[in-house]
Amino acid sequence: MKIDANHMKSFLALLLAAIIVYIVPLNSRPMSVPDESRYAEIPREMITAGNWVVPYLNGLRYFEKPAMGYWINALSILAFGENNFAIRLPSAISTLITALFIFLLVRKFSGDTRKGILSSAAFLTCAEVFGIGVFCVLDSLLSMFITGTMVSFFMATQEIAQKRRIFYLILAGTSCGCAFLTKGFLGFALPVVGIIPFLIWERRFKDILHLAWIPAISALILILPWAITIHIQENDFWHYFFWVEHIQRFFASADEAQHPAPIWYFVPFIVGGIFPWTMLLPTAAAGLRKVGVQDPLTKFTICWFLFFLLFLSASSGKLATYILPCFPPLLILFISGLLKQLEDSHSKVFFCSAILTAVFMAAASLFLVTSQRFDCMEHLRVYWDHEAWKWRILAAGFAIFSIFSMFSSNSTGIYRQITLYAVAPLFLFFSVHFAVPQNFRFLARECMDPIRMIQSQQDRIKLDSIIVSDSYLAPAVCWAYKRKDVYILDKGGEFSYGLKYTEAKHRHIMFADFRYFSDITKDPVTLITEVNDYDIYKHQLPNPFYLLNTNGFVFAQYKLKEIKRR
Repeated sequence: MKIDANHMKSFLALLLAAIIVYIVPLNSRPMSVPDESRYAEIPREMITAGNWVVPYLNGLRYFEKPAMGYWINALSILAFGENNFAIRLPSAISTLITALFIFLLVRKFSGDTRKGILSSAAFLTCAEVFGIGVFCVLDSLLSMFITGTMVSFFMATQEIAQKRRIFYLILAGTSCGCAFLTKGFLGFALPVVGIIPFLIWERRFKDILHLAWIPAISALILILPWAITIHIQENDFWHYFFWVEHIQRFFASADEAQHPAPIWYFVPFIVGGIFPWTMLLPTAAAGLRKVGVQDPLTKFTICWFLFFLLFLSASSGKLATYILPCFPPLLILFISGLLKQLEDSHSKVFFCSAILTAVFMAAASLFLVTSQRFDCMEHLRVYWDHEAWKWRILAAGFAIFSIFSMFSSNSTGIYRQITLYAVAPLFLFFSVHFAVPQNFRFLARECMDPIRMIQSQQDRIKLDSIIVSDSYLAPAVCWAYKRKDVYILDKGGEFSYGLKYTEAKHRHIMFADFRYFSDITKDPVTLITEVNDYDIYKHQLPNPFYLLNTNGFVFAQYKLKEIKRR
């Protein structure tokens, strides 16, 4: 199916907007800890060590994930250097490719190019999709590969020509193999739990086994070289990776789970995560009931979304990012239902939703301006005086959001209304990259920026000097100083497994162990940790000859003679 000129212009406009919002400003925000520093440091150590098989973090074995996500980040670092742009680029590109998969799927099976464009635009303008898509984690990569698997497999089920069907099945298996190499057995489990219910619903029982062979073989061909190589180099990898990281984590009790959360945990993240489309959910749901479930694509996306959600919710450990693979089918269903409802009845629901969104965004802009400008609201200020440009650009983003929402409410034509509504949050998303405040009292712990503080003390660190840090900050310390020999203080955290090896046990120390460094080095020992931990344990330490306490972090150095005296 060819795309006419007008539709091509719309597609290119969406692509350009996505590049501007998702990719251009990636280097403008500080690196966050511990996630971004972790997924930046592991690829950096792969590059410097020349070992692309075994993941290491801080020179310690790190077996929580397979290698592909690290490979992709490493290639980006090699291409663009060791900077925030390079480490975030794979996530951003993955999100754009996922949107492309959505477009291709909807366009092919609905016969409506505009519907495909709107489905992709709705996906890209969801708050959660954007938030994860410009962040250096592996979830966007996983979601891309999972989406590629699901789209390719569905195309195979609808294809009559044998050669084309085999081609799509090979694509599905290859993408599934990449998903496995990115995040492990979840890359197998999610497609299976989404595809089998669809085939049962379609009464294609024989295809459950018949169609599985080609994808399975394709995935194994892709996976086996690395799987065998890492087993040869590290024969404990598969035991730890399968039993500890998958079986034990999935079936762990609420008390033992790594990120314990109730079964309904993902529901608010779905409802809030699709903002600004949240207010239109009831309208889309009403339209979806009119669409019915006779269409294979509708059946497939229902199974895709519902069984992904149920499977992910069954695990005791949950994080908001885990639900990202549910968003592509959700947005396909959402746009299908929304268009149907608006086409059948010119309801005032869209008008009311757009107006409410406009009011809410205008109120957010007004609150930000007044809290920064008037002394009576000083206790609510997020930004310091020298950051005025940040709150101004953010306030402008809220205001533009409000204006375009108003335009969409008064516009004529369903597609024009939805297009303007999708355009509304773009400048706000763009401004968020630049508007991160330095007043960390108002930020979540993960948004703090220790990298700047750590790098500012570079001159105080020698190449062979001993550095001690906690498990939370250690990846950031390694990245900032290009080191992989940082001692881990107190709790092992994510380094616990690597620290169990004989050659690494000495690198796990408690606060009271500082005195033993007198037998190792004549140089000052550097401690980099969070201020809360430092305040608790500083009575066990000698007085530092140098102390920097800023933004919730401590950089302290201790002289040899003081440590000996303890």
